[in-house]
Amino acid sequence: MQILTTTVKKSNSIKNGVIKSIGQTKKGEKAQGTWLYFDEKGKPEKSVKYENGSIKKSN
Repeated sequence: MQILTTTVKKSNSIKNGVIKSIGQTKKGEKAQGTWLYFDEKGKPEKSVKYENGSIKKSN
């Protein structure tokens, strides 16, 4: 039997409408895969790779 998990693309915005972060979550709201974080002007600031909610690599 194979269990399928759902991933959801998620983004968070700050008050002026600029995206603060974007990435995917697994069932249970745990970060999964590469997340991108942006500064208050919307420019990419860093990327973080997650596996089951734990940081695996940060740039």
